[in-house]
Amino acid sequence: MNPEDPRTEYGDEPDTATPAAPVRFRTDIRGLMALVACCALLVWIAMTFHERLDPTRSVAVGLRSSSWLRRMETAENLRTMIDRDDRVAIFALASSANDEVLRARLSILEVLGRVTSEGIRNGQPEDAIHAGVAGLLRALVDPEPMAQQTALHGLGLIARTPGPHPIDRRALATAVADLLNDPKPSVRVSALFTIMACGDKNTQTPPLLVAKLEDPDVEVRATAFLALRDFPRDLDRHLPLLLCGLDDLQVRSSCLGYFQPDRPAGFTTKVIPVLVTALESRSRMVRRAAAGALCQLATDSRTAVAIPALMAVLREPTTVEPPLEPPGDLADPDPVPVAALALGRMAPDTPMAGKVLTALAEIAQSRNHRRQSAAIEAIGQFGPAAEPVVPLLIQAFHDGIARANWISYHSPYVIPGALARIAPGTRSAKASVKALIESLEPGIDVDDNIQSSTLQALVAFGAEAVPALPRIRELQKGVSQAVQRSAELTASSIEAAVIASKETGTVVGGKPQASNRPPG
Repeated sequence: MNPEDPRTEYGDEPDTATPAAPVRFRTDIRGLMALVACCALLVWIAMTFHERLDPTRSVAVGLRSSSWLRRMETAENLRTMIDRDDRVAIFALASSANDEVLRARLSILEVLGRVTSEGIRNGQPEDAIHAGVAGLLRALVDPEPMAQQTALHGLGLIARTPGPHPIDRRALATAVADLLNDPKPSVRVSALFTIMACGDKNTQTPPLLVAKLEDPDVEVRATAFLALRDFPRDLDRHLPLLLCGLDDLQVRSSCLGYFQPDRPAGFTTKVIPVLVTALESRSRMVRRAAAGALCQLATDSRTAVAIPALMAVLREPTTVEPPLEPPGDLADPDPVPVAALALGRMAPDTPMAGKVLTALAEIAQSRNHRRQSAAIEAIGQFGPAAEPVVPLLIQAFHDGIARANWISYHSPYVIPGALARIAPGTRSAKASVKALIESLEPGIDVDDNIQSSTLQALVAFGAEAVPALPRIRELQKGVSQAVQRSAELTASSIEAAVIASKETGTVVGGKPQASNRPPG
């Protein structure tokens, strides 16, 4: 063997392969890449798990996305998480309220208003609430009307949120007031609704709002008339405008609400002279409205000065069509029913009570069902003083429930209540109870409401209603649950009254009862 031969003694060829070190380097690179991939996967899993635990904390990431669809989707998804609202979501939405894409911007603004409102309910920190409001206020100068309207809606939602409020509503109304002069009517209407949400009984009506009562756009005018109700402090000053608005068919529906008889008084007694004068207006709708406002104030004795004018309204014929009466009424313009209700509230215990009762009794015989029903309800307000009218009421009750078209006949619904106020303890009690029992007989076709009102009226008669107990017990087994419940309560009340009358020795069914109390 040649010692200089590079081959080994086993005949191997000299080793010309690549050194082992580079092979190990390639293995290390692959392992490092796998390690990085695993770490990234773990980070992704951790982030996903964290976002699922608290989804609102992913809002900031989603709203910074380069895709406007992702930004809009992030805001829309937050709509379903309102109950999990926190300051992170509010700040993120507020900072993105000027999104460059309109659709995404609208979604963000709409959700921002809702989230901020819920933040007030949930007691979120004031800095978050102020940030949400600031984001919406910045959108008021947006060139797109839809964005302005969405922001205004959100601000109105925040202003209406009840509870401890970190937002100064008066300052908010001032910030919005400039938009009442916006050239776009839709923006002016939205601004009015927001200002309505900021009103309260101690706030003076903003001058710009009053100016909108004569806006050239009908929707703006109608909304402005509605907005006045949220600033009742100086509503008296606007009464002439509201009365004039009743003759404007385009805004009439917005004005009618101020004059509904059962609405809480929006005006003060200072306007009584104006309302009395309005009862002489040529417009039936104005006369109706004036009677309605007086009805609201009827508990004040100072309204008695209106009784003669209201009596004159009662004498109006059924069909009155003055030349100035506009067509297409949005509500029944007949002032007589409302005048009757007003008289029923203010005339009892006054020197004119007798004359008023006589006039109401005449209206109670009218074939105009609305007039008749209102007159009967008013008669009931006189209590036992109206006993001479009881036979008339009983006859009207029989006529009403005997009519085939009783559904459109109003008096059966109000007569039981009137009898309950007038007849108990009087000579007419027995006849009244008999009439009420007859309306409960199986052959009488009346609805559940009439039966329930009749049962409730019998309660007022106490022990005098004992003859009604057999029929009442039958009704306890009837089909209607409402009537069953009313029958149970009525029977219990009458039975309790019977026990009480026996203890005191008062009259039951026309017979004196012996007292069970020991002498002395």
